[in-house]
Amino acid sequence: MMTGKGTPPVAGKQQRFLWRGLLIVLPALAMAGFGFVSLRQDRLLVRHQAAEQAEKIVAELVQHVLPAAFTLDLRMPGPPAPSIFAPQDDPVLGAAIDGIIAMLLDDAGQLAFPLPPRWPMPEPLELDRLDSDQLHLWTAARHELFAGGDPTSAMSQFEALLERQPPERFEALARFHLFELALRAGQRDRTTDQLDEIRRKFGRVKTESGLPLRLLAEWRALRLVDARSAPPAEFEQHLDWLCAQAVLDPGPVSESILEWVGQFGNEALQAGIASESIPPWPPPAGSWMRLHNMVYAWTNYWDAHQQARGLFELLRGTWFDLPADDRRAESGWVKFNSRDFLILRQPAANGTWWLAWPEEALRTQVQRALHAVSIPAEFACGIEVGGRRMTSSGPAETRLASRTVPLRSPTTPELTATIWLFDPDTLYARQRKRTWWFGSLIAVSVVSVLGGATAAWRGFSEQQRLTELKSNFVSSVSHEMRAPIASVRLMAEELVDRGPSDPAKAGEYHGYILQECRRLSALIENVLDFSRHEQGRKQYRFEPVDLGRVVEETMHVMRSYAADRKVTLEHRVEGAPFELVLDAAAIQQVLVNLVDNAIKHSPAGAAVEVALAYPDPAPASIPAGQSNGTPPVRLTVRDQGPGIPEAEQRLIFQRFYRRGTELRRETQGIGLGLAIVQYIAEAHGGSVRVESQPGNGSRFIVELPVAGRDQS
Repeated sequence: MMTGKGTPPVAGKQQRFLWRGLLIVLPALAMAGFGFVSLRQDRLLVRHQAAEQAEKIVAELVQHVLPAAFTLDLRMPGPPAPSIFAPQDDPVLGAAIDGIIAMLLDDAGQLAFPLPPRWPMPEPLELDRLDSDQLHLWTAARHELFAGGDPTSAMSQFEALLERQPPERFEALARFHLFELALRAGQRDRTTDQLDEIRRKFGRVKTESGLPLRLLAEWRALRLVDARSAPPAEFEQHLDWLCAQAVLDPGPVSESILEWVGQFGNEALQAGIASESIPPWPPPAGSWMRLHNMVYAWTNYWDAHQQARGLFELLRGTWFDLPADDRRAESGWVKFNSRDFLILRQPAANGTWWLAWPEEALRTQVQRALHAVSIPAEFACGIEVGGRRMTSSGPAETRLASRTVPLRSPTTPELTATIWLFDPDTLYARQRKRTWWFGSLIAVSVVSVLGGATAAWRGFSEQQRLTELKSNFVSSVSHEMRAPIASVRLMAEELVDRGPSDPAKAGEYHGYILQECRRLSALIENVLDFSRHEQGRKQYRFEPVDLGRVVEETMHVMRSYAADRKVTLEHRVEGAPFELVLDAAAIQQVLVNLVDNAIKHSPAGAAVEVALAYPDPAPASIPAGQSNGTPPVRLTVRDQGPGIPEAEQRLIFQRFYRRGTELRRETQGIGLGLAIVQYIAEAHGGSVRVESQPGNGSRFIVELPVAGRDQS
């Protein structure tokens, strides 16, 4: 409906609602956008926090953990008299067992540890310190010793010499010769006595060739021991001392001693496996396994010293002479004995330790260091030392932190620690969970707001439509009531003017007045019925009714109205009639509304057909609330009007709906008749529908179920 030449009122109201809807929706959308941006920032924040944590781990690794791992607690061994297994407790030997070559250089750049093998200086005997008797006995005894004659004579002469208390060196040599002669004669007790004296009093005395006297005595004594028969407790301490002397104070016989000791250790192992059960760890004193482990430790110690001496000779004149900031060999790696070593320096109180780390030892030490650091499961750490990768590494795009520092060495190789994201799923697990929950909450909130806005829009539109329909309804009611009231008024005035002079005309006017009053009553009754249906106050009286009779009575009532409109009213009944349980007045109202509409839409001379069809065969008595599957009774009203377009067929049963506008009516009435018909049909458990095509009239079909009803 247009009002003047301006914008349609409904469109203007819709625009006003649009602004209100935007005030509802836009803040929600803005908050949703801010929420999703915040969730995105939350992911970036998680990665940023991971990067900060990785930076702390990297800093700890390169500043404290790894430098400490490459720094050994090294010190010079003590005097060459360690107890059994002392070499394994010594840090230098511990480094040697890991394959690390340790060298201690003094301030002059000379090898201070391990000592280079020293050739002994000859020390001639000072015979002038002997008196004549001592000299005679010494000369005679030595002649008998070297001549290879009877050892008894030489032994007696040496014993006579000892009785005359010669100088310390001659006494030591005399007891050593007595030791050799007792070995030759097979006198074990005398051998042990002399060896004990040499050990106790003359450990530092040397022979004329410069070799330690006790070293030779111990070696000769042990070479006569049968490792398969002698118990290890008798000689393990002496064997330990012999190895310590050979390794820590190397000389020309050290290598020969160590070779013999190695063979001795193998024999001891064979004898121990054959004679001992599996011993506890550490092996107890007096066991073959303890003896074998001691020999194995000392031979390894010797091999480590030999490697250190060889590496010293390789690097002499090159690396040791480089200044600390010389970078001619950036990596710090050197190849020695077909293996790659990283050279590192470590300051000491009496010089500088030079440590050659084999690559495999570096990898092992790096792994130990990494195990000592708490690294989250989602991180992985890559270490490079001197340009060589010690652990695996990840792709550059997942790198979180990396730091490079120089190591202490002559060539300052670089130590690089890198942390990369190894398991992003674990890192972002909590963030994804938060994102899911908050994202779902935001999405639900947005959907709720949009749903609410949509519902408000639909409610507003429906309210506008109902308002318009009610306006049309008021206009229609006013129009429908104005015409009969005007007719009644005119005829009443005419009766007043004519008086009783024309009884025939007065009777005709009375008939018209009665007809218009009935029309007004029907109009008001429809309005009241509709109000009762809307408020749920409409009550029905269900009772057995002859529907055919109801149809006949309705046709009788409507024939005069049809005759006035020059429309023929026809009806027929199909099937065998039977009583139905229904509200007769309500069904009559349905039929009146349908017939009234059919008459109004039919042209002059047309016919309106009313048909009542009972199911065939007729059902037996039906209990209340049951139908037994019987087809429904059909009440059909057919007209020959213009028909109803398909698009409007589902709209005509809506309240207040009328085709056309108030200025150009296509349908008389107030738009409640068909809505009331639908209410009554559904209240009886039935339905109403229309079949129509434009130009071919319309056919309204009311179906009522054949079912018994509780009349209470």
